[in-house]
Amino acid sequence: MVEFSTVLTLLVIIIVGCAVAFSLSGAVISVTVSEEKNITIQEKLGAHGENGMYLVIDTEDNVYSVEDNYLLGSFDASNRYAKLKSEHNYHIKTVGIRNTFLTWYPNIIEIKEI
Repeated sequence: MVEFSTVLTLLVIIIVGCAVAFSLSGAVISVTVSEEKNITIQEKLGAHGENGMYLVIDTEDNVYSVEDNYLLGSFDASNRYAKLKSEHNYHIKTVGIRNTFLTWYPNIIEIKEI
């Protein structure tokens, strides 16, 4: 029979591996063939849930998070979120994927108003 500590170790490795893969996925979303996206902010939802992530909805009803990303050295989520204004257009770069089961959203890591 497999020991409990072995099963626990494997479970921790899988969870950490998924978190690292999500954080480093580096997806850059685009409306055209390029790998970045221009969006218009429809609504800012503020801090959401237990971990206080900021959520943003664009005019196409896509939801993005604005969170710190420790693996990329990004610790300015509140400042990035404060830059966003409803009904303004932005060029964004995101990392991560949308996963409804785990409540993950693409994380906006770069913002430029256009």
